Amino acid sequence: MKKVKLAIASVLAALVMVPVVAQADVVYNIGVVSLYKSKGVDQNTGEAKDFRPALQGGVDWTHASGFYVSNWNSTGKFGAANLEIDLTAGYVHKLNDAVSLDISLFTYAYPDQASENGTDLNTSVSFGAFKLYYNRVLTKVYETSETFGLDYKQPLTDKLTFLAGAGYKNPRVGKDNTYASLGLGYNLGAGLTTKLEISGADELVYGAAGKTRAVISLNQTF
Repeated sequence: MKKVKLAIASVLAALVMVPVVAQADVVYNIGVVSLYKSKGVDQNTGEAKDFRPALQGGVDWTHASGFYVSNWNSTGKFGAANLEIDLTAGYVHKLNDAVSLDISLFTYAYPDQASENGTDLNTSVSFGAFKLYYNRVLTKVYETSETFGLDYKQPLTDKLTFLAGAGYKNPRVGKDNTYASLGLGYNLGAGLTTKLEISGADELVYGAAGKTRAVISLNQTF
């Protein structure tokens, strides 16, 4: 655990201290969400509720070459852990103005709940308003588990955006299952955005944690 914390601290320190070099950008974000869901599943091990606020935030470093590194964190109840820490490193290649390819390694850690730590390979292709993605777990008991999904993001006005997504999970442990979401995003200006989303997953697999619920969030970038 000390090694994990040291590695995370080192990456965070590097991100914070990255100099403003030519062709590179650093963007910070912080927000709050009424309920933390991931692919339709409530991200907490407590009693299932429609309202369980979580504080979230992180930092993204991107370079004009297409390489990027990011950190994202969220509070919650993850077994014995009360914090999720995500680290991502990847590369985006634009084929043209409408089509781009993205490949990354995604590591997630839960202090005091190391059994859930792991690393995934993420790949996606974006074309216009659509993003088709594939995820494969590389470590731990869930190794070889796969996820296939499709997201749709279409501006309706200069401030309002329609959001939709659906996916299929093929886990190594447990039954195959699906998830879906539908929502609206609104740009409040000055880096502040809000989102209202209806999201859920297969309740036969996840029980109450997969129940379709309304989730609202507020996020600030700077």
